[in-house]
Amino acid sequence: MAPTRPEQALNALSMRRFCEEKLGGVLQPSQRRYTEDFGALLSGRLRLNSSPQFLHHVLLPPLPAYDPPDGCRPFLKIYQSLRLVYTSGV
Repeated sequence: MAPTRPEQALNALSMRRFCEEKLGGVLQPSQRRYTEDFGALLSGRLRLNSSPQFLHHVLLPPLPAYDPPDGCRPFLKIYQSLRLVYTSGV
């Protein structure tokens, strides 16, 4: 979809330059989806769902073994209305 106003064209050019300068012009598919979705939110083509969403379960693929002293230990934090309601074991 081509920009319809000069301001939209400048915004599109600015975003493209930012991506090229900061990300080296190479976007992973998830990064491309994120920028497309964010652009759609800004333009009004995409609207957020305001109805409550429920998290029933979280599945994590098998993770590599990490040594806690030198590596990292993944954990999960869940927020509800910007308030922390759960933290998995750390």
